[in-house]
Amino acid sequence: MKSYIDKNTKFRAKDGVTDFDKDFFRLMNNSCFVKTIENMRNHVGVRLVTDEWRAIHLAANPNYKHTTIFD
Repeated sequence: MKSYIDKNTKFRAKDGVTDFDKDFFRLMNNSCFVKTIENMRNHVGVRLVTDEWRAIHLAANPNYKHTTIFD
């Protein structure tokens, strides 16, 4: 991973590189960094259900937290 970031940094430092290329390599570095520090425990699964049977079925799962009814 570090070599990938170093490679992109070298591309950004070259002479004759356009602004688009500089932004592109900067964003590539940022996307790699963000994916490595992303906390998967904070992800939330949301289901929109229109019938009662499906809501009961989903509520029976062990990872079920709560229900919000939109009227």
